[in-house]
Amino acid sequence: MKKNYIKLLFVSFFLFLVFPLGVNASNGYTIENYEVDIKVNENNVLNIKEVIDVNFEYEKHGIIRVIPYKNTYYRTGKTAETRALIKNLNVNANYTTSKENGELKVKIGDASTTLTGNKQYVITYDYDVGDDNVDDYDDFYFNVIGTNWDTEIKNVRFKIEMPKEFDTTKVNFTVGKYGSTYYEDVKYTINETTINGYVMPLLMLPSFFTLAISQALLPVVSNSYCNNELNYTKKKIRQAIFFSLIIGIPATIVFMIFPEFLLKTIYNTSEGITYIRVLAPIFILHYIQSPLTSSLQAMNKAKCAMMGTLIGIIIKTGALIIFLNLRIGLWGLIIATSLGTIYITLHHIYYTKKYLKN
Repeated sequence: MKKNYIKLLFVSFFLFLVFPLGVNASNGYTIENYEVDIKVNENNVLNIKEVIDVNFEYEKHGIIRVIPYKNTYYRTGKTAETRALIKNLNVNANYTTSKENGELKVKIGDASTTLTGNKQYVITYDYDVGDDNVDDYDDFYFNVIGTNWDTEIKNVRFKIEMPKEFDTTKVNFTVGKYGSTYYEDVKYTINETTINGYVMPLLMLPSFFTLAISQALLPVVSNSYCNNELNYTKKKIRQAIFFSLIIGIPATIVFMIFPEFLLKTIYNTSEGITYIRVLAPIFILHYIQSPLTSSLQAMNKAKCAMMGTLIGIIIKTGALIIFLNLRIGLWGLIIATSLGTIYITLHHIYYTKKYLKN
């Protein structure tokens, strides 16, 4: 009998979710919501439905959805390649298709018609992976929304229905540009054979500002510390932490008081309210990690900062393994993330104070 092993791969330009800088505004449209429903069948055929809510900022003919059918990935130390068949394609608008470099390009729209404002596209198709030529286990390795979007994707929701029970500890997500191993923005729940989730950079948004503060702090601390001006160094680090908290604390209060409004507005869902309320206070510590890390680096203590972060990751990973075996669902991830964040921040505080002693 095959072991049930699931690996979910999410690769797209999700950095825009964390840092919505509008760098793709010239493309003339944004994706406000992207919902994907996937039903996985035992014959390796995926029934897929995508609902894409687009806002055209100025006149455009439509969008292009690129679906890869040729995939290369590593499996048990070897490179594996699959060529899927895309069948029963249907779109609620005029479209044409073409194939290029292992990808199916679905050009949606009409050359004689331009659009502005909001438009919803519904795409359905069957994705036939075929025989994976592996007898020892089943795996599900899939690129959910593609890598070729040329615009900002604000919100993503997904639902994946598996054909049978599986080992929930083997589920893995990545999010970001192609090749990314980042996963913390993806939140999901598992109910029997169904995985529901969404990309949630909500609590990470203030980190953009605290990171900017940290970058500005680094040369100042480095110069003053080298000149043995310890009191001035302490003053600047305190200021950086203060400004980070000025941003982080109000954001935390908003997250705790209005989580349902934020989730409904940004993600069109109310799932995860309790998780956000629990994590929000912990993320206050996360917001001051950046200035503390920069301070240690500026004092030529980068190795110390790295070791603290590495131990924090080990604590988080170990806790995650333990809690996953206890089968407490998403709470395992919440607790493990909290433990890692607390340790790293306290570690950095302790050593920053230690190296600044007169």
